[in-house]
Amino acid sequence: MTRLANQLRRSVSSYLERTGMSARRLSLRAVGDSGFVSRLNRGHSTGLDTADRLLEFMGEPAIGPIFRREVEAFISVKGISESRFGTEAAGDASFVKKLRNGTSFRLATVDRVRTWMRNAMRRAERAAVSRLIESAPQADPSGSSPSEHPPEYHREVFLSAHQAATFLSLSARALLRFRETGGGPAYCEFGNRTLYSRADLLVWAWQMRQDPLEAKR
Repeated sequence: MTRLANQLRRSVSSYLERTGMSARRLSLRAVGDSGFVSRLNRGHSTGLDTADRLLEFMGEPAIGPIFRREVEAFISVKGISESRFGTEAAGDASFVKKLRNGTSFRLATVDRVRTWMRNAMRRAERAAVSRLIESAPQADPSGSSPSEHPPEYHREVFLSAHQAATFLSLSARALLRFRETGGGPAYCEFGNRTLYSRADLLVWAWQMRQDPLEAKR
């Protein structure tokens, strides 16, 4: 049984003990299948959408929305193409497209992709991904589509020097000084254009973070 499936099974067990509801009744009310919990406990595989319906019925956070934010944030920070991500993480070049279109992958696939992402990131990149996930807009309860409220990670991967300065709340002159003297975020030169990767800006900004308790010592 996969890690996520184990977590789901423990959540179900806790819910049944807390509420006194039978496994059959929970299965029927949550997913419309009287034998679902029984099969889950026997180690049968389940899909993301079904798991989320069960979790939401029990009043717990769904896995799907969090996982989708994790994938989008990873792609943004690493600057990896969607097809390469899908091929290397899930063995499917169209994985990201399918995920965005609502395909319900098995929990084992979600576990495998999460493990691949975790192993592919350095510490600073993990911190940048975490910050990007936290800043990403949550689902709009009014039902607005994602295209009406594009999250941060759907915007440009590369920014001009002026855009990068605005992104970091710095002046363009300050960013120029960093390029001349060092110590600033990494940048790219394409011909006569100086561009900054959004991922590099997030990594650099996180490295500049100060712990208020440490600063007082």
